[in-house]
Amino acid sequence: MEDKKFIYVRGMPGVGKITVARILKDKTGFNLYWHHDIKNAVQRVVEKYRIPRLMDKVQIPIVKDLLEDNKFIIYVRPSPDIKTVNSVKKLIKKYSNYSFYLFTLVADRETLEKRVKSRKDPYRICTTEEFDDYFTNKPKFRKVKNDFWIDTSNLKPEEIADIIINQINKQS
Repeated sequence: MEDKKFIYVRGMPGVGKITVARILKDKTGFNLYWHHDIKNAVQRVVEKYRIPRLMDKVQIPIVKDLLEDNKFIIYVRPSPDIKTVNSVKKLIKKYSNYSFYLFTLVADRETLEKRVKSRKDPYRICTTEEFDDYFTNKPKFRKVKNDFWIDTSNLKPEEIADIIINQINKQS
């Protein structure tokens, strides 16, 4: 059975998660699953019924479904929550044909704020106020075992994707 790879990319808003993931998809042919695609689809339901923490509740069933498709996966989620990362990691361990790779993208605050303000997507953080609120009220990112951190402040997205690919090749 071929060893499949599950690449989990996380980081603060504006760090370049989805941009890098799209480049990774193009370079590797892996399937890309962006947490915001799912979130955007259910945003109206969340707003209408005020379902707290809905995405946390559906994450594991979604990941399980992805694993059962037996594909190479790039999974992008902003969560700084170690519990979230560990729950995905624990689930993947049940699938012996998968290897788990965790990458946390980071950047300095000034770079993040500049990137966030250049966005036009209403479902993502796009203003200084939203960014300040997220930066102030969300838990800070903490390292998890086997978590590879990449500072994106002065790197191009293509360079970041290459670093990720090289790191996976080293670990394989």
